[in-house]
Amino acid sequence: MTQADNTKPWQNRLGTSVGTIWGLKSLGLYQTQAEIDAAPLPISEIPRLGDIRYLDYNGDGLISWDDEVKIARPTTPEMMFSLMADANWKEFDLSVQLQGAALCDKLLCGEWNNGARDQTPLTRPFYAGWDNAPYYLVENSWRPDNTNAEYPRLSTVAYANNAQVSDFWKRNGAYVRLKKCNFGIHLATVMGKEIRDQQSSPVCQRLQPFYSHRV
Repeated sequence: MTQADNTKPWQNRLGTSVGTIWGLKSLGLYQTQAEIDAAPLPISEIPRLGDIRYLDYNGDGLISWDDEVKIARPTTPEMMFSLMADANWKEFDLSVQLQGAALCDKLLCGEWNNGARDQTPLTRPFYAGWDNAPYYLVENSWRPDNTNAEYPRLSTVAYANNAQVSDFWKRNGAYVRLKKCNFGIHLATVMGKEIRDQQSSPVCQRLQPFYSHRV
């Protein structure tokens, strides 16, 4: 990998993992007009209450790409694992398989494959005029009566300030799931008559009955 000689120290990509995500550092949401008045010049529109605040990393009084830093690990897991276990007790047997991944991050909002930076159906209600509004987004967005919110204020129109690639939208991508579970019985008698001991086909089989994205 090569980079320009005048690359800023906080944007040095040499030695970082391939796929590392770079973006703006967030400082929460604007809660007062005084915070907006004292904020650096925005990267797009003048922010409003409930919008995302960004760190002016280089201190030039302007939010720009020069303020981008390493904010997240690659979306491709650096670790993948699985575990298989079998157990027997009397006439019963159980087989399970766990599968998971770790050391990766996901962004709910950021850069699309075509390079455009915009929100997504996960972060803006009725995105593109046809997606629905996720329940969690409506319930947990900023409002005057819900200032300690997980998400910024809602808007049905494109709004560049809240669509920037930033750690505000970062989520841990690690997960573990129960991929397969088989439960069987060894039949020794049927209708009171002795038969040759043999293992039956599984009487219960579930594929991916359990999933957790926080490990």
